[in-house]
Amino acid sequence: MAEVSKSTGNYPLMTEDESILSMIDSNLHREKISFSKKAFAYKMKNDVLKRKSGRKKGQIDHKTKKKRTVEIISEECGDSPKQVQRYISLTKLIPEFLQKLDDELISFNPAVEISALKEEEQKQLLEAMDYAQAVPSLSQAQRIKKLSKENQLTLEKMQEIMSEIKKGEITRVAFTNEQLHKYFPSRYTPAMMKREIIALLKIWQNENWEK
Repeated sequence: MAEVSKSTGNYPLMTEDESILSMIDSNLHREKISFSKKAFAYKMKNDVLKRKSGRKKGQIDHKTKKKRTVEIISEECGDSPKQVQRYISLTKLIPEFLQKLDDELISFNPAVEISALKEEEQKQLLEAMDYAQAVPSLSQAQRIKKLSKENQLTLEKMQEIMSEIKKGEITRVAFTNEQLHKYFPSRYTPAMMKREIIALLKIWQNENWEK
């Protein structure tokens, strides 16, 4: 990619890659950023850094001991290199799973495991989740991933796994962000809504339960 050699006053114009990195860094340093936006920002930053370094994907120059791109991102953004790589893997999720992750209907660690599934397997997992009216725990996601690697994963097996009763979830009640945002300001995050709901329930409990 050709660099811009002209300058404006004492300020040289940025190359296209530098402009992209500046935009990404601005997004990454926002106070609130969704899992999916952070994942794609890390991936884009990783791709640009690799392009700028002239190295192939995942390649390390041991002679000059250059840092891997995920290590550079780690130093600049605060997440460990492993965590950066886990975020990047989330970009392999189909849109439905990314939305569930952003809505906090599925946890980060299971989502990372699910990202290793083929697109069709992810779609079948959504069917299995709907069938069982449940979301995968980390251990369930890991078992599903293992079956996929062994080419033994089927819709029926996913339905069987998702139908298992998980400890502590027998009486679980779940709401989507869409359902809850009807009753809260648009600026409210899921965590803020959760705090407000618990506070309101405590008031209701004090007013209605017999002492």
